[in-house]
Amino acid sequence: MDENFIQYLWRYQKFDHGRLKLTDGRPVSIFNPGVQNLDSGPDFTGAQLRLDGITWSGNVEVHINSNDWYQHKHHLDAAYNNVILHVVWQNKGTDAVRKDGTAIPTLELQPLVSEELLLNYGKLIKGGQPLPCSSHLAGIKDIYLLNMLDKVLVERLERKSHRVWAELEGTGHDWEESAYRMLAENFGFKKNAEPMLRLSRHLPLKIIRKYADRPEQIEALLFGTAGFLTGNPADDYHAFLMKEYRFLKAKFNLPDPGLRREDWKFSKLRPPNFPTLRLAQFSRFLSGVPNLFSNLIRENDLSGFLKNVRVNHSPYWREHFDFGKKTKKPMPGLGLSSLENIVINTFVPVLAAYGKNRDDQSLTDRAVQYLQMIRPEQNRIMKIWQSAGLTPQSAFDSQALIELYNEYCLKRKCAACNIGSVIIGNPQKT
Repeated sequence: MDENFIQYLWRYQKFDHGRLKLTDGRPVSIFNPGVQNLDSGPDFTGAQLRLDGITWSGNVEVHINSNDWYQHKHHLDAAYNNVILHVVWQNKGTDAVRKDGTAIPTLELQPLVSEELLLNYGKLIKGGQPLPCSSHLAGIKDIYLLNMLDKVLVERLERKSHRVWAELEGTGHDWEESAYRMLAENFGFKKNAEPMLRLSRHLPLKIIRKYADRPEQIEALLFGTAGFLTGNPADDYHAFLMKEYRFLKAKFNLPDPGLRREDWKFSKLRPPNFPTLRLAQFSRFLSGVPNLFSNLIRENDLSGFLKNVRVNHSPYWREHFDFGKKTKKPMPGLGLSSLENIVINTFVPVLAAYGKNRDDQSLTDRAVQYLQMIRPEQNRIMKIWQSAGLTPQSAFDSQALIELYNEYCLKRKCAACNIGSVIIGNPQKT
């Protein structure tokens, strides 16, 4: 048993109201279960019930066992003083008490839930498929799926906004610097995201912007901070960057970042995805768009924005995939799919975070519109959804499906999902 299922039971009132009694034997009538609260505090707010001839309005807290009230220390938290009902799956004989010392009535759901509902739930969460609901998806009405996609996309943008705000704290609330750090992390893609983020934290954007019209100096700063400009030079260009970095490091009194070549992952990557190429692309990107955040806020047209950030390699990196290592054919620049990935994973979260920070819904709406205009991502998770008969039409869909899969399907939070709740409640008539 898990708490998501009990919340589902309470939210949709999926239990026998004909035998509704509290653990102390008193009858109770439920007029309104309230609205589920996804933030801190009680699980449901604005509930209404009738007890002892009195109508009560307040909050409801849901737990698996009655003693969880104390395990979670709610008896010490004044935020739970307005709880009017403690809903549990199983009563352990422990009465909940508010911080002010007053008792809270308890409702036990286990005796009131049908065996059929429990069986439906058990089958769904214990299935061996990556998508627990895959065999039911074809029969699910579009409204349930679309509502869930909207819901999880909002949750994904909220979660990613928190990630941006966390970085913002470390930059003294400098949005340009924070956007630069988020961009650096994304330029590392999955394999090298962590060292790229470390690099950006060691090398401030304000220094890079001094050389906006001198891309080779930006390369020297990036490759030097990344730990690639040590030892013996592999060729003349490598030697040139080493010399430039020594000069710039002394000029700006840059600390030793502690990054080494060994911190970067090359294995199982094709040469176009090597961190050396990504750093070279990142350098050209910063040279072309030194004021990333300002451009992002000012630009309303996605196609125009993408056109302004097209990234082509310098002559050296068109012919090399590493220092001293030539390619057999010219290296391509940053392709459209990579640029779209940057929009999805950097521009959209930063724009959404800034919109929420400024309480400007138009910026959040623009972030969502960007996702609707971009092609859907192609990855392992999309293949799983496609095998179940669901094909995304845009990055809005693919981002929502990624969130749904990672945060609900993998965690078997079926009872918290609109699709799962329909299947659990009535699997034959979806």
